[in-house]
Amino acid sequence: MKAEIKVTINGKSWTAVLEDTPSVRSLLERLPLTLTMQELNGNEKYYRFSDSFPTKEERVERIYAGDLMLYQSQYLVLFYEDHPTSYRYTRLGQLKNPAGLAEAVGSGTVKISFEQVS
Repeated sequence: MKAEIKVTINGKSWTAVLEDTPSVRSLLERLPLTLTMQELNGNEKYYRFSDSFPTKEERVERIYAGDLMLYQSQYLVLFYEDHPTSYRYTRLGQLKNPAGLAEAVGSGTVKISFEQVS
């Protein structure tokens, strides 16, 4: 069964539907989290954990706004713009309706909260 979490940025919330994978289970064990996520490339926010997640990397080829992924084994990445990519990621999930996400995250660092939906 796929889990859902609430992602909150600057008072606005989205629901993310997550995959049923060891990577996601590891993320769920850490919730609730509020992370200060860094800007990268004008299309993503990321946070580096000090420990590793289990991974199943794949070449995704295309990123969509609202994709939530792991880069390598320690970087949680939330994408806010669609774009092609040659990088490999472990898929975690996707925001159901990412409308307004780019505006909410802004252009610099941002605090993002992740919590399970009850």
